[in-house]
Order: sequence, then C-alpha cells, then structure tokens
Amino acid sequence: NFSGCIAGGKQRHDSVAAGISRVSSRLDLIAVHDAARPLVTPAAIERCALRAMDHGAASLAHRVVDTVKRTDSAGQVEESISRENLWAMETPQIFQRELLISAYDEIAASGESVTDEVSAIQTIGRSVSLEENSEPNLKVTIPGDLVLAEAIIKNRTGSGLFRN
Repeated sequence: NFSGCIAGGKQRHDSVAAGISRVSSRLDLIAVHDAARPLVTPAAIERCALRAMDHGAASLAHRVVDTVKRTDSAGQVEESISRENLWAMETPQIFQRELLISAYDEIAASGESVTDEVSAIQTIGRSVSLEENSEPNLKVTIPGDLVLAEAIIKNRTGSGLFRN
C-alpha cells in the first residue's frame, strides 16, 4: 500500500523515476498516465493492461491521420512524412515492473532524457505493443483543448448535442 504524495521532478522522466522507486515489489505491472489526458476510459485502460500482460510493454495510441511535414528551423517545409505505420502515443503506458525499472536504470546511467516510457523501453532494445484507441483521449495543453474535453464529456454523459 502507498499513501502520500511523491514530489515530481524537473522533467517527466524524473517524475516517473521517483514514482517507480515507490512502487511495491509485489506488483507485476506499472502504468504511467498523464494527468493531461483526463478523458481515457476504463475500457481503454483495461485493454492496454491486458496487452501489457501479454507482451510485457504496451501503450494506448492512435493512428496519425493528419498530413505531417518536417520543417527547417525557420518553419519552411522540407519534406512530407508518410502516415503509413505512423502512430501518436497516448497514456496510459503499461509495463512489466522489472522491465520499466531496467529501462529507467539505463536512462539514469546514460543521462538521457525521454519524453515517454515507450522511448525508455526502446533504450534497452525492447519493443512495445500498441493498443489502438478509438476513443478521444486528447492531451489538454492549451485553453482550446478544455473546450474540446468538455464537449467530449458532455457527449459521453448524454448531455451532448450528438447523443441519442
């Protein structure tokens, strides 16, 4: 059992490492979830956890549907990037406990910085299985995202415009 609060770190991976250090050795899986993604559904979490049990490492994700471009530092388009097999990561990202600890030990030893746990797992040469999420699980980062999140919640609760 754990009660209390763990202080976050300067960067995401510092915060996750602090959390991992307090996870009970009795647990088989560790799930990392961004508070900035408040719309994840219990069903999506369960699907991701089942995939992690089967594969050792899993993340919710969605296929990239937008046209993606790479630019130079001045914002001038340099190339188009194919959407084929391109995915956007979401959370939760769920892993076998020892696998995630091993990845974070490697991150600490190398001094690398990662923006998600899938990247941490990749540093130790392991693959991560993706669980496609068809439900909106947007990351709330700008004020306009709150408007979208509110509309999604209203739709899910039956008070939205498009609900039957």
